[in-house]
Amino acid sequence: MSPPIWVFCIFNSLIHTLMYFYYTLSTVRVPVPNALKRSLTSLQITQFVVGGSLAALHLFVYFTPTTYLSGSLTEVVPSSSASASFSDHGMPVDVKVPGMVHCLSNPGEVWAVVANVIYLTPLT
Repeated sequence: MSPPIWVFCIFNSLIHTLMYFYYTLSTVRVPVPNALKRSLTSLQITQFVVGGSLAALHLFVYFTPTTYLSGSLTEVVPSSSASASFSDHGMPVDVKVPGMVHCLSNPGEVWAVVANVIYLTPLT
């Protein structure tokens, strides 16, 4: 369960809804203009490119965690160690950014993003 994968699933569901609506119209012999057919294909390819790119970008996103306390935002210090790796903090290896944490919290989330991008590449 990786955050960028959920975003992709929502876009994918929207595109599939449109595709199945088109298939339904075709089955009941409602004429569909060629421009809409081409637009549907373009939307699907755009979904692959944009969704895959956004997912891949999550591999490089870091942030400073904050928490809401008594009406103000307060910075959270993740650890006293400036060096982090998957084994101790769920961050990618070789990341040395004090006070920053990786957007993806564990190796499973990273694997989900990488597998999704690999899967989308030949489809695109």
